[in-house]
Order: sequence, then structure tokens, then C-alpha cells
Amino acid sequence: MLTRRRRRETILVNVNHDESTADQCDRIIRVNDGKIERDEQIRAKGSA
Repeated sequence: MLTRRRRRETILVNVNHDESTADQCDRIIRVNDGKIERDEQIRAKGSA
């Protein structure tokens, strides 16, 4: 699903509590009690 999203340059919103799933994403927005705690832009895997 994530590979298909990257090929089509679309947005996928995935809400979960699984760190291994989050590790595959380009961006992680951490929310606690309905408020954004942290917004992390993750460098694409394989890029320098």
C-alpha cells in the first residue's frame, strides 16, 4: 500500500499505535489527548 502511494504521489493517512508501521512512513505526526505533540518529516529510505 505504501509503495503504491509513493508511485502515485498521493496521500495516505494511517492512524495506529504500531511503531513498525510508522517506521515505513515519510512523515509521523504524534498526537496526545487530541493535540499535536510532534510533527516529524522522515528522510526517504535510501537517500543521503
